[in-house]
Amino acid sequence: MDINYFKRIEKILRNINRIMNVELRREATRMDINLTQFYILTFLTSYPLSPIGELSRKFELSPSTMTAHMDILESKGFITRIREDEDRRVVKLDLTPEGKTFINNLVASRVEVLRKALLNLDEQKYLDIEEVLSYLEGKLLAQ
Repeated sequence: MDINYFKRIEKILRNINRIMNVELRREATRMDINLTQFYILTFLTSYPLSPIGELSRKFELSPSTMTAHMDILESKGFITRIREDEDRRVVKLDLTPEGKTFINNLVASRVEVLRKALLNLDEQKYLDIEEVLSYLEGKLLAQ
């Protein structure tokens, strides 16, 4: 396959990501959080009770930067810090009910953007898009 094909695909994916992030930023700004904080909250929906050190490594942030993000999210009532009984140095993070609601609303707004964009496709095209994107995701995750 010609390298230009892959360049076109990469550009399409970049544009989709930019458009989706514009919508996300609009919604997140209303609650005064940034994209990093959104991604941290999203991560916690899939991996509750994650140690703060693990999150620092996952997001490639220094512990002090991660702590600053956690302070903001905790002050907004989106997360709670839980200290381990056996080792009080270990701090795990979890979403509060308010944090779960907030993330669910942000994700719902992104889903609505996609729904509107794909509104007039037939059923087979929906399935084709999902299949191709799932394949791509699997390949990228396996690298």
